[in-house]
Amino acid sequence: MNLVEMPGWLRGSEMGELIFDHDWTESGLGPISTWPPNLKFAVNTILLMPSAALLLWGPRHIQIYNDNYRDLIGLKHPGGLGQPVSACWPEVWNFLAPICEGVMQRRESFIFNDEPLLVNRTGTPEEAFFRLTYSPIPDEIDSFSCGASNTAGAEASAPGIFVTVSETTEIVNERAGEADRARLREALQAKRIQLLEEVFRNSPSFLYVLRGPGLVFELANEAYYQLVGHRKLLGRPLFEALPEAVEDYCRRQLAKVMATGKPFIGWELPITVISDPGQPPEKRFIDAVYLPLLEEDGSYEYVLGHGVDVTDHVRKREKTEQALFETERRFRDALEIDTVGVIFLDKDGQITEANDAFLEMSGFSREDERAGLLRCDELTPPEWMATTLRAGEELKATGRATPYEKELFRKDGSRWWALIAAMQLNKKEGVVYIIDITERKRVEQNLRESEARFRAMAEASPALTWQVNARGDLVYVNQRVMDMVGMTLEELLPSRWRSVLHPDDEPGCLAAIEQALLNRTRFQYRVRARGRGGEWHWLESYALPWFTGPDEYAGHVGVSIDITEAVKAETALRDADLRKDEFLATLAHELRNPLAPIANALAVIARPEGAAAVPHLLPVINRQVNYMIRLVDDLLEISRITSGKVELRQAPVDLAVVLHNAVEAGRPQIDGKEHKLSVSIYDAPLIVYADAVRLEQVFTNLLNNAARYTGQRGQIGLTAHREADNAVVSIRDNGIGILAGMLPRLFDMFAQERRNGVGTQEGLGIGLSLVYRLVKMHGGTVEARSEGKDRGSEFIVRLPLAASVIQGEMMEPEKTAAAPTGLRILVVDDNHDAAEVLSMLLESMGLDVHSVDSGPAALAAIPEYRPNIILMDIGMPGMDGNEVARRIREQPQFNDVKLIALTGWGQEKDRRLSHESGFDYHLTKPVNFKVLKGLIDAF
Repeated sequence: MNLVEMPGWLRGSEMGELIFDHDWTESGLGPISTWPPNLKFAVNTILLMPSAALLLWGPRHIQIYNDNYRDLIGLKHPGGLGQPVSACWPEVWNFLAPICEGVMQRRESFIFNDEPLLVNRTGTPEEAFFRLTYSPIPDEIDSFSCGASNTAGAEASAPGIFVTVSETTEIVNERAGEADRARLREALQAKRIQLLEEVFRNSPSFLYVLRGPGLVFELANEAYYQLVGHRKLLGRPLFEALPEAVEDYCRRQLAKVMATGKPFIGWELPITVISDPGQPPEKRFIDAVYLPLLEEDGSYEYVLGHGVDVTDHVRKREKTEQALFETERRFRDALEIDTVGVIFLDKDGQITEANDAFLEMSGFSREDERAGLLRCDELTPPEWMATTLRAGEELKATGRATPYEKELFRKDGSRWWALIAAMQLNKKEGVVYIIDITERKRVEQNLRESEARFRAMAEASPALTWQVNARGDLVYVNQRVMDMVGMTLEELLPSRWRSVLHPDDEPGCLAAIEQALLNRTRFQYRVRARGRGGEWHWLESYALPWFTGPDEYAGHVGVSIDITEAVKAETALRDADLRKDEFLATLAHELRNPLAPIANALAVIARPEGAAAVPHLLPVINRQVNYMIRLVDDLLEISRITSGKVELRQAPVDLAVVLHNAVEAGRPQIDGKEHKLSVSIYDAPLIVYADAVRLEQVFTNLLNNAARYTGQRGQIGLTAHREADNAVVSIRDNGIGILAGMLPRLFDMFAQERRNGVGTQEGLGIGLSLVYRLVKMHGGTVEARSEGKDRGSEFIVRLPLAASVIQGEMMEPEKTAAAPTGLRILVVDDNHDAAEVLSMLLESMGLDVHSVDSGPAALAAIPEYRPNIILMDIGMPGMDGNEVARRIREQPQFNDVKLIALTGWGQEKDRRLSHESGFDYHLTKPVNFKVLKGLIDAF
């Protein structure tokens, strides 16, 4: 290199030579001879700087740096010279980009101290910390040297950026290490403080800290609180918290310690304390040290108080002079006590002295004592000698004998019970205290005998007898309890008896027992308990408090009576009463239904033009009257059967003839619903000894039920065959089926399922009861089977076969008439006759009437027919009237339609339900036509 050719502003550094030799063509800066003065000045400046510096020139931020920066960037050199900073430092460009923009575009300056950056200058990314400054380079150097102002230049972007770099990684790491060491020191200091606090808190001697001239409590341990009483101390001045100590020595001594900084030590110092709130002040003695705590500024702000309560020691010392007198007085008082016998023994265990109480207990006199007649071996029965020897050995070994009980002889030879405790006074003498417990032993014996009598009575009692202690733990049950639950007493103790209680009854039962135990009152509760086989027993339980002595409550003694059968009977009575109520409501409904068309037909006939309708109305009236007759006949029939007034006219009967007559009797209902009936009867005659009329009644009832409870065009099957000595008749359908909960009571009187569907809510619920009773009177059985809702039903009748044959009579089937259909009044009733007659009656008034026979048909007709009034039955199968009313009221366009219920259901709950469903009026069948006409006229 020719140094003569190198300009002076590049000389004096290695990087100046490299800059001179570098090809700047690709950087866009061109030959250095063409560089502007401000760039040359800036380069010269960074080369002369003793610290790392670089220039970022032009819009591409081309790097030019000095020797120290070169040493800082590692493997980035020499490639970084003349390279855009974004290419050289891609890993930190996200950090540099906004800075470069701010300096170049807005001439802003930035300073960063200890900035952490992840850089790759050695081939491996590393975190380093830097102090960085970024400043804009002026456009013209002369403007700065002359002090001129260049407003236009200030508004334009800077040509380059002047950057200084100082790596502070080691400094930062050192600070971090120092911080870690400081945290460790703090942690150790905290541990020491915690240890000191633990020692302070748990020290057996009292410790406390006072602050300032006011002597404010800062700390106090538990021992100090025990000395002065548990009261609020911390944050309060000493003599405010302990006013009783105002006149004590400590006030002067503490002031002196705070003033001089010299500790104070005192022995057996008297202080006044109140250890329990509400108690008078108490004088105590302490050994105390007051230690001033030196602050960093040399002052004494705190005093540590430390000491020990030596009150007991002082008081014992004060009593030392009177020790002999007190000992003698103690022995004298012990000898004079009249409820406790006291005897003194020598080292050989012989009695040397006894008080009057012992002499009175044992029947000896003072003369006997002086005569030496009081000998331990002669006072003790032989069987108690071993107990006495063991107590003597314990006395010698430990200096005292554990209290024990034994019998002693009186002077007259009788025995008495004593509670004995012994203590060694010194090497030569011991003392024995004796209490006469003869009466207590007698009471205990009586109690044991009473307990034995109670146990014997409890075991003999047919009731379940039990006993709990005051905590509610079981202590006794008699054998009957264990037999019922299948558990031993040990398995039931102490609280495992609760496991046999029914989960629904357990909380209430335990709460009642707890209340009885707490109040010591009578207990009574009905609860279910699990038996040996897992069955549940209903128990009526009674218990009274149990006292072992005056006010010595020991728990409750109780008995439990198994009332399972009684509860079942109560349940059966309630169910029967409920079925009776349902029957009466159904009866009212079934009677009102035929009365409605009769009443309406009569109202039509009574009108001037009514004579023309008589031929059509008479069959309607006849059918409804016949229906009412059948209802009444069924009622009378069941009444006669249950009272035993029905006599069977039995004779040999061919079952095929009876079944044929029953099919013909049920044919109208079967054909009316277009059912398919299949009949299969055993080829050989099935002869039974029976009342043919009654059997026909049975099978007609079953066939009618199958037709009624099966939807349109259903399947009904009748089969008869022989099974051993029985004729078996099966009637099966694919109708609505029977719910599982209904099967067990299907043949009960008035039993009916309350659910919507085909054929439901018809009849009185006595037909199947009639079937059951009539079959039973014939010596047979009837059984119902169903897989559930909508799965069909099967009724199976078994009758004993007979030997002779006789033909039965066939009954004429009853024919039914088709119901005809009919001012903007819509009549909705599943009873065709009722709907037809009511429509005729309304049409005779000049009204436009249309009738439908179901809820869905009503909802379908309303949008097209647009009725003003709807007269609707409620108890319709499938969708009942209440559901139809609710759906009408859900459609605002029909809000002006008047809904009137015409129904056989007339109880208050029925009226409330119809009103809630949207009906405006509720009229019961047979309806009062004047009332109905008045409602229509009012519209």
